[in-house]
Amino acid sequence: ILPLIMVLAGIFGRYIRKLSKLAQAQVADSNTIVEETLQGIQSVKAFTNEYFEMGRYKVKTLDIADTGIRNGKLRGAFSAFIILGLFGAITAVIWKGANLLAVGEIATGELFSFVIYTVFIGGTIGGMADVFARVQKFIGATE
Repeated sequence: ILPLIMVLAGIFGRYIRKLSKLAQAQVADSNTIVEETLQGIQSVKAFTNEYFEMGRYKVKTLDIADTGIRNGKLRGAFSAFIILGLFGAITAVIWKGANLLAVGEIATGELFSFVIYTVFIGGTIGGMADVFARVQKFIGATE
C-alpha cells in the first residue's frame, strides 16, 4: 500500500503546488490593484472611479478566496486518503496477526507489541502527510 500512497502523494503534491502558485499570483494581482489605486488616488477621485476600483479589488479577493477553498479541500482529501490508507494497513496487520495467533505461530504479547509498533509508525507517517502538503504549498508559493 505504501507505493500507492507515494504515487498519489506525488499527484496531490503537484496539484497543491500549482494551486499555491496560483494563489500567490492572485495575491500579487490584488496588491497591484491596491498599489495603482493608491498611487493614482487623485485621478480615481477626479473621475469618480471609486466603485470601479472597489469592484476590481473585490473580484480579485473573491478569486483568492476560491483558490484557498480549493486548496483546503485538496489538502483535506489528501489527508483523508493518507489516514484511510494507514488505518487500512493497521487493520490488515491486526487481521493477519489474529490469524497467526489463532494458529499458534505467535504469542499474544508479540502480537500486542507488533500492533503498538505499527500504530506508532502509522501515526508518524500520518503526520508526514501534513508536512508533505505544507512543503508542497511552500514550494508553490516560492516559485
